[in-house]
Amino acid sequence: MKQKLKDNGITLIALVVTIVVLLILAGITITMVLGEDGIIAQAKLAAQKTKDAEEQQEKDLQNLAEQIESLVDGGTTTPTPATIKEAIAGGVKFAESENKEITDGSKRMWVPKGYTVIGPDQKNNVSYNNKDNPKIDEGIVISDEIDAEGKSTGNEFVWVPVPEPNEMYGEDSNEQNVDENGNRYYLGKLYDFGTSSQPKPTPEAKNWTDATNRKIQWSSQTSNREPDVISGSDSNKLDTVKENLNKVLDTSKENPTAEDFKTQLQEEYKAMIESVKKYGGFYIGRYETSGLEEENPAVKAGVVPKVSTDWYTMYKNSKEIGKNKEDVTSSMIWGSQWDRVMNWFLQSGDENAKKYVTNSEGMGRYIENNSKNLTHITGQDLTEDGQEEVLNRVKNIYDMAGNMMEWTIEAVNTNYRVLRGGNSGDSGSNNPASFRGIGDPNKPGGALSFRSTLYVK
Repeated sequence: MKQKLKDNGITLIALVVTIVVLLILAGITITMVLGEDGIIAQAKLAAQKTKDAEEQQEKDLQNLAEQIESLVDGGTTTPTPATIKEAIAGGVKFAESENKEITDGSKRMWVPKGYTVIGPDQKNNVSYNNKDNPKIDEGIVISDEIDAEGKSTGNEFVWVPVPEPNEMYGEDSNEQNVDENGNRYYLGKLYDFGTSSQPKPTPEAKNWTDATNRKIQWSSQTSNREPDVISGSDSNKLDTVKENLNKVLDTSKENPTAEDFKTQLQEEYKAMIESVKKYGGFYIGRYETSGLEEENPAVKAGVVPKVSTDWYTMYKNSKEIGKNKEDVTSSMIWGSQWDRVMNWFLQSGDENAKKYVTNSEGMGRYIENNSKNLTHITGQDLTEDGQEEVLNRVKNIYDMAGNMMEWTIEAVNTNYRVLRGGNSGDSGSNNPASFRGIGDPNKPGGALSFRSTLYVK
């Protein structure tokens, strides 16, 4: 009997040990199968890597096919764009002899021949969140003149990306409005952004409606529109006066007409849009334009942009900035370009940039910022006591809100051109960056300037 009990006891101990060993083995097996580095995780990782490799192979084959097709057609392979960091390191030599495409890894832009990409540094007041790899959406700055110490002494511009050019323009639905080759002219798409108290969640079309096949038409022939002329009145003739036309027409005529000027505006607008379509963006002046009464306007920091001349002279002199640069064209800003900048701010994910569009209070040289109704020098930082943040600089562009109202080429009614952005005597909540005012282009104004733009030819 005792022997039997002993045998039974040994059997129970062996059973317990066996169960413990099995549990340990089960735990090890579960870990190997389901753990972070387990069989299932490794299998999923291998499957994802295989998928990624297949997608990359497909892209590589597509790129190779395009290069082969280009070579067959007599072309050459497209070089890989330099990084923005490489462009900054290259300095004045980088785009010394040709236009250069650069990339931040996801987006691309073009540096015109003779211009230099400015890096993030204090001497040029340029700021990028990622100093080692600046992003195009941060506002990449270029200059047409750099001194021996690397400081910009020239005109400065910021690249505005336009991933969807058809948001800026549409073909004229009027089949009669065509150029000498029978191609339809373009009309600018203008937008209503709302007010500080009632901002538009999505900017709405301002005086244009879609027709068909990307063609648009103006809702009113006398509301906000571009490109177009303004006839004026019997007492204040505008684009019909010979004196004014002789200022703005590139080709002098004995008896110029408003129709001549309209054709020129249409051609200029179309050339700008074609550049945007080709290169994916345009450049906007980093500062308000100064030197407008003479034929040497500038987009530089440290200048008081005092102006006492009319819109026609400003429009004419705006072309001087890029006149000696063979690969760019300079111009007074179009309304649709200003609106593209506003849409860029809204789409960027930057909350300060979004606010700036419809409520620029505290973000510009306005009456509430102790501007005392005075025009301040260009590129002068507006900061709060003890704070480093520059309030009047968004994406490295200064004073699109406040300081001076800025002329555009946009027309409204039959007597006015459009002004944007508010001045030092205004309120930032009532006259924010997207604000539209109107002005008589015949009359000089002490607080009126304009924003220059460049496009790559």
